[in-house]
Amino acid sequence: MSVPRRWPALLTRPEVRLALAAGLSTGFSTMTGIPFGYYAPLSVLAAMGTNYGSTFELGRQRVLGTLLGAVVLVISFEGLRDVPSPLGIAIALGAQRLLGGLLRLEVGYKVGGLVIVMGWLAHNDQFGQWIPLRLFWSVFGILVSLLSMQLLWPSSAVLNGWRQWGALLDQLAQAMAQLNAGSALHPRASQQQVARLRTQLVALRAALPAVQRELGGGGAGHPVLSLIGCLDESCSRLIGLLGGLHRSQPQQRAAAFEPLRAAEVAVFAAVADRLQLWSAAMTKRPGSRSHALPPPPEPGFEPPEPWWQLEAQLDDPRLSRMPLEHLEQIALRQQLCRQVIAALQRTEHAWQRTCR
Repeated sequence: MSVPRRWPALLTRPEVRLALAAGLSTGFSTMTGIPFGYYAPLSVLAAMGTNYGSTFELGRQRVLGTLLGAVVLVISFEGLRDVPSPLGIAIALGAQRLLGGLLRLEVGYKVGGLVIVMGWLAHNDQFGQWIPLRLFWSVFGILVSLLSMQLLWPSSAVLNGWRQWGALLDQLAQAMAQLNAGSALHPRASQQQVARLRTQLVALRAALPAVQRELGGGGAGHPVLSLIGCLDESCSRLIGLLGGLHRSQPQQRAAAFEPLRAAEVAVFAAVADRLQLWSAAMTKRPGSRSHALPPPPEPGFEPPEPWWQLEAQLDDPRLSRMPLEHLEQIALRQQLCRQVIAALQRTEHAWQRTCR
């Protein structure tokens, strides 16, 4: 029986959103009859990113680049009248690139370069009209892009970030649930599992600038960033501890290990359940456009009863007759479990403080 072939979608929501925004800006600019209206759809095509944060940053750079290019164009065109045009344009473009680098414009300096070339060659007799109208239509196109990111299938870097953190926590919960005597992974498989989790964490860190831009000028001290920092620290710690737990799996099944194994299984199950609660809080948040924080789980995390009973069980006299290597292994496993519990409790305490 043949499996039906799945064809890729011809149109996706971001593409439809881009087409609608560009079409609306084109129609409005045409109806107004104001000259140079074609810069509005061009700004939409250039500024619209994957989410609101990236669109805001691209639009900001485009406006700054246009302003900087206009200033450089006017000054250089008037100051280099006696210089041949190719040399004058080259000097102006060099100044634009230098100033753009000083202002840390990653994209805007290119827009400024186009302003210089087009203004010098095609609009050198109408600076007073062309520059303001180009800036006006550019700003209009950027505003249309930002509105479309909120009204047409909203795409927010903050909301996308919460979903991605939820996915990482879900994967981490599954990894913790596997840490028991019956489902220990092969060393290579465990290394690959830890590597995948680290890759997800690095990708989330790379997406953080878009979140900061979306939160605005006060983003540095925003509670959203504070909670993300707590989650970053906690996940990094748990991934490292996960690797340590994989590497320290007991090689022998001595009877003295049984109390520790029973406590570990209970702890790992409780930790996995708690991480699933964290994941659900990230992915099932009310309000699609709100920057409200996910509510912390209540009450705070406490280790299960078998863990508290372990201290008394470790007084077993048989432990004193075990080889030193086995005693060190038991101590190491117990310490790693303590660190896992402490990481969850510390994160939830910080989470609760942030939400107050």
